[in-house]
Amino acid sequence: MKNRLLINALLLITLIGLVSFIWLKPQNTEKQVVRLSQLNENDVTLIKIHRANQQDIKLEKKENSWSMTSPYSIAVSSNKIKLLLTLLKEPVKSAYSIEGKDLKSFKLDADNISVQFNNENKIIFGMTHPVSYDRYILKDNKILLISETVYGVLTSDVANFFNTRLVPKGVQITHIELPKKYKIADDTAAKWQLTKAIQVFDWDPTKSPSQATVHLTLDNGKTINYEIIETQPELWLGNTELKARYQIANENRLELLPKE
Repeated sequence: MKNRLLINALLLITLIGLVSFIWLKPQNTEKQVVRLSQLNENDVTLIKIHRANQQDIKLEKKENSWSMTSPYSIAVSSNKIKLLLTLLKEPVKSAYSIEGKDLKSFKLDADNISVQFNNENKIIFGMTHPVSYDRYILKDNKILLISETVYGVLTSDVANFFNTRLVPKGVQITHIELPKKYKIADDTAAKWQLTKAIQVFDWDPTKSPSQATVHLTLDNGKTINYEIIETQPELWLGNTELKARYQIANENRLELLPKE
């Protein structure tokens, strides 16, 4: 009888201990994720991009609209901005103090490619991990390892950031002049007004000279001149002021340049 009572007491103590363990055990066991930045993307109003041996880029947001203010003044692609802002929330996979580290071995000894959001410290880009292909970066005096998709954008042509519209929003074409071998149809101006390029790249007129010029007069008194670089097999237009060349889809070619 005494043995049975002792066994029951031991079982009761074990049960109480088990219940206490379950009750007191922390409910949230997930590891806290450390992000690259605490900035909210909606609060970002300034992005600075530095590229060694290339032009630095400054992008600014005013009244919820992004534009490039250096080296040119022009509206920019909203998709490029969205992609850049994904960097803020990238999880930090590993972090190391720079003390005692050879920054050159991570290709972080020089500011070759970097981006800065608002007034936060620069994010300097280094080499990729040889196995995971994650990127080593330098920020706040720490070497961090992250997975990112923005490096290609940061190193692309300046013009690659431009909005792809041939005519900016908010202005209208009041007059259009085409080279003599083309005919202005009733909807030609409207087609120029709405057309977007497939892509925009930097342009060196000495390497891809103009064949003829299209003049677009706008209702704000300004004129946009597009140089016809190529018409076959694709239409390529050049903007001398912006040093940019625009790739136009074949379906838009005859709409922009109707033949006689």
